[in-house]
This record gives sequence, structure tokens and C-alpha cells, in this order.
Amino acid sequence: MQEYEIVAVQDKWSELLPPKIPLRYAFFRYLGFCIKKAGIVGTTSYKAMKLGARAALWVRVTSSKGTVFESKVSSPFSDGTYYVQDLVFHDEGLHTFTISVECPVLPPIKPLVLQLNIHQFMKLSDEESLQTGPYVSLRNHFDQLLASEFVFDENESGIDRYIKEVKHSLRVCDAKWWMRAFFTQGALEAQKQRDLKNSAFTQGDRSSRRKQACPIRSGDKRDHDGYFEGKQKDVKRQRRGEIRIFVMEALHANETHVVFCKRELHQQLALYSQR
Repeated sequence: MQEYEIVAVQDKWSELLPPKIPLRYAFFRYLGFCIKKAGIVGTTSYKAMKLGARAALWVRVTSSKGTVFESKVSSPFSDGTYYVQDLVFHDEGLHTFTISVECPVLPPIKPLVLQLNIHQFMKLSDEESLQTGPYVSLRNHFDQLLASEFVFDENESGIDRYIKEVKHSLRVCDAKWWMRAFFTQGALEAQKQRDLKNSAFTQGDRSSRRKQACPIRSGDKRDHDGYFEGKQKDVKRQRRGEIRIFVMEALHANETHVVFCKRELHQQLALYSQR
């Protein structure tokens, strides 16, 4: 049994990592973690180990594209909480958080593994844990503005005005960082949509076309040289009883597809004559 464990912390600055979150809100100002003795329940820094510089916290985030974030927190706050700062994610999908501790004075501690699913088409109401934490008032307020197709003022004056409109308990610097990340995430999402539309208009289905837009017909002409002449010879041989041709008439372009060819017929006759 492990003697110590890593615990996620939620306080006035940091929030707990939710199981899933919309892509528009996939950013975190602070994520807090602390080291406790095994068996102490709770998501606060109560009875956290205060190791100072004797321990360091490593946070690594991986996705299908590899490592997207890696940071080392060398020292905790006075209450024993290690804060990981300014995490922003621009791609949807599964993100795995691995939190490990480097501490020579403690026995090996099992890493804490958390998973975050980022969805592009998702509502805040789909995840209950997004309705708690220090940033819930900002998320709910701006989500309502998004639903009403509100045009945001992304300048500093607009950010200062939005801070006064929303009731929150955050520091001004943290609230401003959250709003800038929200606007940046929206701009990147809009740019992705524009790039997809532009690529659809410029390329179209060019990559999936079987032939060129203006093909050279000389190759097709060579393939069809003598085709109708040979077909007439086969029809005359069929009338004389030399070969039998089973055909299927198509409903377009007066095409005829030969199902049983004369070459296979001659091969079968040669095998039959050898018995």
C-alpha cells in the first residue's frame, strides 16, 4: 500500500480537471496538486506535506499528437500546493495528464493519471463538474453571450468592462488572462473554419478525381483502335458456330460487356481434348 499519494486541489485559484470540456473553454489558469498521506480525503490542501524545495512536481500532457505540454514546478506555496499555470489546448480529443513527484526524502509515489476529453461540439451543461470552481461565473456569463451571437470587444477596454459586469472572486490578473484565452481560442476556431472553407473552394474534389480536368484523349484512342473491328469478327464466328459469346447488354452508351471470352473457351476445350 502506498504511504503517500498525489491529490488534485481546488481552491480560490485552481480548479479540478473535468472529465470533458468544450474546445472553446479548453484552457486553465491554474491546476493545483499536493502530496498527502494515503487515506486523507478531500480536494483541499488540508494536511498536505510541506516539503519546500526538497520535492518537485512534473506535469506531462499527451494526446494523439504526442506530448503537448510538459512543465516542472520546483517549489510549492506555503500550504504545500503545487500550481501548474497557463495550460491552453487547441485540439479536440483525449488528453492524458501524468503528474509525478521527484522527492529524495520520500518513498516512491505512484503518479496521478487524469484524462480530459476535449469536444468541439459540446455544451457546458453536459458536464456537471464545470458548474463548480472559481471560474464558473465567467464561463456561464460568456457562454450566454455566445448563444446570443454577441459581438465581443476584444480590446483592453472591453476586457475591463466585462470584468466589472461579472461577479467573481478572482484576482484581476487571473480574470484578464481567462478572458484573453477565451478570445484567442475563439479566434483560432474561426480561423480553422475559414481555412476549411477556403480549401474546399480552391481544391474542391481535385485530389479525388480519377482523371485530369482536361485529359489527353490519345491514350483512350489507342485503347479503342480495332475494338469494333474485332467485335464484328467475333460476331461472325459466333454465327458460324465456331464460338459462343455470352453477353450482358448495358442500358447506356450501347455498350456490350463480354462475360465469357473466347480465350477461356479455347482453354477449356484444350483441357477437355487431353482427357
